[in-house]
Amino acid sequence: MANFLELVQDLARDSGTLAGGVNLVTVTAPANGRADKMIHWIRKAWINIQNERDDWPWMRREFVAPLTIGKARYTAAELGIAARFGQWIGDRPTGHRVFRTVTVYDPAQGQQDEGQIRQVEYDHWRAMYARGVHDANRPTDWAVSPLQEMVFGATPDKAYVVSGEYRLSPQVLRENEDVPELPEQYHGAIVWEAMKLLGLADESPQTASSAISEYVLARQSLNRDYLPEITINTGPLA
Repeated sequence: MANFLELVQDLARDSGTLAGGVNLVTVTAPANGRADKMIHWIRKAWINIQNERDDWPWMRREFVAPLTIGKARYTAAELGIAARFGQWIGDRPTGHRVFRTVTVYDPAQGQQDEGQIRQVEYDHWRAMYARGVHDANRPTDWAVSPLQEMVFGATPDKAYVVSGEYRLSPQVLRENEDVPELPEQYHGAIVWEAMKLLGLADESPQTASSAISEYVLARQSLNRDYLPEITINTGPLA
């Protein structure tokens, strides 16, 4: 399992462009010149990979929280998500059906009362529940507001328990011992993505092309094991 420091050391060694690169002993002390760029490229490469898709499995998390009587809008923090909230995970198709990611139940009845509620567009929610006067009731719909609030309709008349899913914001590597959340057998993809950035920054098409080829192989393995295959747009090299 490679940590941040080890990934930077791998990049320095494999690129062969930093004298004594394998002797780098920290990523936290001030660095100059090429060493600083190596640190930056590994950090940026890992963020790039996380942002390539919004459905990486290791970035999914679940939450369970009580709603407040008479309150329809909730921030992530108000639903108990303390850090690294990225975005809500909405309903998604699974074959010929739709998987509903959000459920609610009346705590007085327990989880045997748990039922799915559907995701609707925010404008639909506004038209149905945010205009005029409506009776509070058990929520049957939810939506995401432009401010990334989770909003419910109808406004809850009880302290229903809601559960759902969200995506983490990208992990930023900072300390020597920070380990990317990507499964460890794919950590090499971070180095190859960083190598590509190095080649582009150096205006070295040969370095970039070689790194892209290795990165594509690593990503194909990752997609095969975790997700349906996708096409990677490498763009022009020269």
